[in-house]
Amino acid sequence: MSDDQIDALIASHEMQLADQIEAAFLQFLATVNVDQLASALDDMGADHIRAQLAIILDLDDTGTPQVLSDGMGSPGALLASFVAAVAALASAQAKHSLNTNGTALASMRADAIAMLGRFLADTATAIGAAIESAIYGSGTPQARAAQLKRSLGLTVRQGASLDVMQAALQHFLDTPRTLTPARTDTAGIRIPPTYTRQANTRAILASTRGRISAAQRQLIARAMANPKLTQADADTLLDGHARAMRHFRIRAVSSEGIHDLAETGKLTGWRIAQRFGALPADQRRHWRTAGDERVRHTHAQVPGMNPGGVPLDQPFNTPFGKRMNAPLEWGCRCKATLGAAH
Repeated sequence: MSDDQIDALIASHEMQLADQIEAAFLQFLATVNVDQLASALDDMGADHIRAQLAIILDLDDTGTPQVLSDGMGSPGALLASFVAAVAALASAQAKHSLNTNGTALASMRADAIAMLGRFLADTATAIGAAIESAIYGSGTPQARAAQLKRSLGLTVRQGASLDVMQAALQHFLDTPRTLTPARTDTAGIRIPPTYTRQANTRAILASTRGRISAAQRQLIARAMANPKLTQADADTLLDGHARAMRHFRIRAVSSEGIHDLAETGKLTGWRIAQRFGALPADQRRHWRTAGDERVRHTHAQVPGMNPGGVPLDQPFNTPFGKRMNAPLEWGCRCKATLGAAH
């Protein structure tokens, strides 16, 4: 029953964590004024621009927005309680009652907070890259300011792909648009006026290859198929795509983080139970995949590489080297379970 309880706990906390992080980002983005960013970018000195943007975005010494750092209090508390609950449920599998206030869980709580710290550090690095792109990019200060705000909360790679999309759409928009007047065809049917652009959309799309995904390329291709596309239309598309990428990043980080902490928490709970004699000294744990068609071949190999399981203090052999716990890589759904002692 504890396995089901742990799985339910993982699912609920993964959703809560993502919601709380997303709420913190929304709070931060609500404080960002594009006009203020544009005013700062309308300057000749790069160092002065950086200093002004740091003030506007309220960046601390690490380059992290203070509002965002403050907003991590709730996710931090959630993760601290989560790891303790998982360890307690895992220990209960051995019929041992774990003291969740004991010092044994202190390092796990620290690991949980450290996970958020790494997330914020990655965010700060990406914000720094977005600022540099805004300073040295092309376009008006207002356009660069809008792009900077869109990029806040994305990874460096996501921000770079958004810049490529923006540049491609701007290239298309900068191409002159011509109006073909209304006319009547030979059958007497009136053809309304139509707009056309002289843009070489194939060349524009070709310039993005290897820099954005196929899905992103399709998105801008559909936009450029509309000769009436306006700057406002392009901005709406970029805003929406930035929100989608930010949402994806937060959900992925929450899923991976919760999974990693859950597996670590389980092992901690089992080790404590073993220390108190509730589990035998030769207790084994076994690697389990999700068991469906989505399991990657490298992940499916792990049980066969550890046919008898491994002791609680030893790592699993995997195609990626020795690993104490899942996840093996992004999107991994594997987990460890207690198995019969040999």
